Amino acid sequence: MTLLSLVATAALWVGLLLAVWIDNITAALLIIALYRLPEALILWWMANKRGWLILWREGQILAFFALGIALGWTLLMTWEALT
Repeated sequence: MTLLSLVATAALWVGLLLAVWIDNITAALLIIALYRLPEALILWWMANKRGWLILWREGQILAFFALGIALGWTLLMTWEALT
């Protein structure tokens, strides 16, 4: 876990230094939002190597996300039609 924390810290610092160097606030915000991604990819790789992942179950979140967006959009359109 220490190695993963070091990876996340290094990703944050290197990303923010790069964002400061190119003088871009949007890049800095993107780095802050995604600095845990390398750590998550390493954990995914380690879990997949040990056989802990079932890919179709991991993909279910995308289906639920799409369903939530569709339901929210439907409710919004219905609300706008009624008001």
